[in-house]
Amino acid sequence: MAYVTLVLSGTYREIEAGERSIATRLAERHAFHYSGFLAQLHAVRRRKRVRTLVIECREDFLPVYSAAAEAIRRDLAALRDSGIEIHFHAPRYSEATLYIASACNYRYIAPLGTVSLSGFGRTFLFFRRVLDRQGIHAEVFRRGAYKSAADPLRSDTLEPAARRQYQEYFDVQQREFNNTVSDSLCRSIAQIRELIDGRVLHDREAITEGWISEITTINELTERFKTTKNKPVRMRVRSSGYGRGKQVAVLALDGAIVEGKSRRDPLMGSAIGSRSIVRQITQLRENKRCAAVVVRINSPGGSAAASELIRHELLRLADRKPLVVSMSTVAASGGYWIATSAPLILAERTTLTGSIGVIGLIMTAPKLFKRLGITHQTLKTGPYRDLGSPLRAMSIDEKQLVEREIEYTYRRFLEIVAAARKLSVDHVHQIAQGRIWDGAEALRQRLVDEIGGLPQAMDRAAALASLSRPAVRFYPQYKPGLVDRLISSRSSTSLPGTIATLTHPAIDLGAAIDSLRRTPLAILPQALYSTVQSTVSSM
Repeated sequence: MAYVTLVLSGTYREIEAGERSIATRLAERHAFHYSGFLAQLHAVRRRKRVRTLVIECREDFLPVYSAAAEAIRRDLAALRDSGIEIHFHAPRYSEATLYIASACNYRYIAPLGTVSLSGFGRTFLFFRRVLDRQGIHAEVFRRGAYKSAADPLRSDTLEPAARRQYQEYFDVQQREFNNTVSDSLCRSIAQIRELIDGRVLHDREAITEGWISEITTINELTERFKTTKNKPVRMRVRSSGYGRGKQVAVLALDGAIVEGKSRRDPLMGSAIGSRSIVRQITQLRENKRCAAVVVRINSPGGSAAASELIRHELLRLADRKPLVVSMSTVAASGGYWIATSAPLILAERTTLTGSIGVIGLIMTAPKLFKRLGITHQTLKTGPYRDLGSPLRAMSIDEKQLVEREIEYTYRRFLEIVAAARKLSVDHVHQIAQGRIWDGAEALRQRLVDEIGGLPQAMDRAAALASLSRPAVRFYPQYKPGLVDRLISSRSSTSLPGTIATLTHPAIDLGAAIDSLRRTPLAILPQALYSTVQSTVSSM
């Protein structure tokens, strides 16, 4: 018999970087790619001699939000139920680690390791006072009382509607964690609550109270298998997919949505570009080996125009081939806009979705330029030629013009959702207004069709295409050039400092301001917090 070791390490990503810059490729070299994880589990199932899987969960493993952990846990539980014995090792256990480990047969902890829970939540930062001191003003236009994406720029606190919806979402995460861990580990909710309230279990206590199976190091664990005549097997899997024959293509939309090419956007960070994705969708539509497509969405939204371009092209694809949407951690705002292209939508229970609303954000800084001694003079043939200029405040007429754009985009969003989900526009408006929903509640609101992960979505797509054992390919696929191959062949520690600094997420304020001019955004609030923080800190 044989065993396989699988390492969980790095920040969660859906697939390896597709059409991205060298900087993004460098930043993702040590990321955890869900596509590769699925390919490894597929390879384990096909090896009849492999009956044991050892999972080494390292300190830097970061499955962002609980929906990513939910997907990983479901996949491991399915592998366990197929007869594979799973041993999970971690130096310490937090919420995500314990949640995933609860699907495994045995759980190990390193000496002096701890089981420590803190619950779910986040800290919201607000920058209005900083911007005021700098002489920068954020003019916000929005539709939806819950559309709080620009709150960090225009307010000092969360508004009641935003506070309520986020607290409800964190409560959902906590309930899902409590119920799953309680059932899997035979622990009571009271015992879990005790840990959340501040109790830390050290290694021996965790063993005594039944949370952990044994104290050991990962090296001791693997050496133990060797002495029992279990041979280690190294799996070589392709990151692009697995299997032969007709394909179910998985197209990952991972990041904020922008117009043009996929790139590192000055406002939204790593972003998927409509032009790049549309080109990929066109190729899949014409690809004779591709029998069905699953769109895997992990996006907080972005440009409404870019979202509509992608949705439109997916509708054309759906006319030829079965199309299914699988929601990952977040598929909200512009991400949900795109999801409406598919007749079948699957979400995780804790997927963050909805946020059907629109905002416009124009930043002006006349006081800043005056303090710097910068003056300006504008020549123009139309009254709105310099609308959105950071050099001056907006006029009443200009504000009304932008308000009309935002209102039109919001009404269009409602109509798209209503038509796709077979609901009335008035009903969609009631559940929209920028409000977020967890996946389970979205199912009740008829915004999604089923609760399930990517493997379930692939099965549904294969069934719709009448495929019994389809091949799986992950897209966008990346063909490295000469420079990329040279970089990937060298250790990251040997990279020149000038190249390594390209991965720093510093934001150019001027570029960020320019990207916001009259742009209707269908975007979730979290997408702006980190970028705004970087902008302010770079001033």
